Amino acid sequence: MVSIDDLFDKWAKEEETKLSRRKINKKEEAGAKRTYLHFDLRRPKSSLFSLKNEFIDPNKISSHGYWPFLKMTIKTPRIRDVKESSIGKFKNRKRRKETKDRDVYYASHYDALVYSWYSFLLNNYYEDELRSLGINNCVIAYRKIPTNVTGKRNKSSINFAFEVFNFIKNKGECAVIVSDITKFFDSLDHLILKKEWIRVIGLGENQKLPKDHYSVYKNLTKFKFVDAQEVFDKANIKFKKIVDKEDKYNIKVFKAPFRNGERIVKICDNRQDFLNLIVKGGLIKGNQNKNALTGSKRRGQTCGIMQGAPISATLANVYMLNFDKEINDYVEKNGGLYRRYSDDLIIVCGVNDYQDAAKLMYEKIRNYELEINPKKTCITLFLKDHKGLIRGFDEKYLKPENKNNALLLYKNMQYLGLEFNGKNVFLRSSSIAKYYRKMKSKIRKSVNMSFGKRSKTKNNNNRVFTKILFKKYLHKGRRSFISYAYRAIDIGLKIFGTDAIKKQLSKRQAIMSDEINRRVVMRKRRRS
Repeated sequence: MVSIDDLFDKWAKEEETKLSRRKINKKEEAGAKRTYLHFDLRRPKSSLFSLKNEFIDPNKISSHGYWPFLKMTIKTPRIRDVKESSIGKFKNRKRRKETKDRDVYYASHYDALVYSWYSFLLNNYYEDELRSLGINNCVIAYRKIPTNVTGKRNKSSINFAFEVFNFIKNKGECAVIVSDITKFFDSLDHLILKKEWIRVIGLGENQKLPKDHYSVYKNLTKFKFVDAQEVFDKANIKFKKIVDKEDKYNIKVFKAPFRNGERIVKICDNRQDFLNLIVKGGLIKGNQNKNALTGSKRRGQTCGIMQGAPISATLANVYMLNFDKEINDYVEKNGGLYRRYSDDLIIVCGVNDYQDAAKLMYEKIRNYELEINPKKTCITLFLKDHKGLIRGFDEKYLKPENKNNALLLYKNMQYLGLEFNGKNVFLRSSSIAKYYRKMKSKIRKSVNMSFGKRSKTKNNNNRVFTKILFKKYLHKGRRSFISYAYRAIDIGLKIFGTDAIKKQLSKRQAIMSDEINRRVVMRKRRRS
């Protein structure tokens, strides 16, 4: 049994890494975590070990007062095709632009450390429970799963996707169900969460959460928050762009907060300012999520936890323990495979079993006050085509009247950002389209800058600076789309011996060159 002191030391070392900027290579650097503005000061990494006496004392944690969360809404533009045909092709291709809003809640810097510490503790119990239940392989999100026995690198979503594709390849004819849980974090039932929390830390059914754990639980389920933009407007906080040039390789551009022309490090100077500005200003709101499950006895009751707290992901996994066990046991018994990546579920089973498996999944999820999103449930059948090769088909292919429309009903299954047709793995077409849209948008801005009033190349034929464009959109760099693609290519070559993804991106340099030339010609014509 590992002592609480040793666990804290291990957590503190991991947390130190997160709070520090660190070199990846000569030219690239990973940024520090939690550099956002909040009601308290950001804690330096050197202060973590000094918190040990506070964090391992249940009395101090249970009496701790938490700041409200800072809510920010992340808006992600999406372009979707509208299908108008009954057999899957597009009659009149239409595109619809949508915006997906996702609310993310940021804890104060001290509170985030508390949540991170309890997430670390809870995760240790959770990992033991997974092993004892025999479902260590089926839960793949928010966990550190080594790629090999050395444990130097952990698996990513690419590894998880290829494991599923390889299983399908080896299984042969089968059915694949990919589903999505509706509003996963917002819908977690508080009573079920507390029950699973008690169970995973090794307490009995009739026992209560320890007072320090209950304090954390209460502040996550009955959380208070303020809207970030409302607070910034009320506190007269403006964000200005700052360029920090450390050397020729490290140029950091970020937005820093200012009030009345002076740079600030926290929202309120003291508690009195917080009371006057935030509390008396009526900016604090409570958890607004309500159970909306049709037919549920708890319909209308407050539910859900926020996304963004360091412990949220761990709690979501703990919540789903029983569900994962039930579905995994059923699927494995029938020679299939079950995986859950946060709210994304996938089941691989026999062609004759997929309807029963889907029905079981829909029924069981309701026992946990959750619901599968029918619009995001996708079924792909992997069957032999006219050449005797395994190929992905739409579910409609099983209908006798559609047997002659096999080519129209070919279908690639999509999972964790990749597509699989039975033989080759591809990047999602929507991901590639998004990559090219971003590239062309950046090119447009770069060309406009080179022809603008403040252009630095007026005397050099308005030359366009292409070095940054090449680095970001053509070559491998930290967390770039090309790096992601090449990691998938490497794994694909090892498992399938093909490089279909490489062919998808083979024309990116020509597309960039053509777009730059097109934009330059347009600007010259406009100027003349």
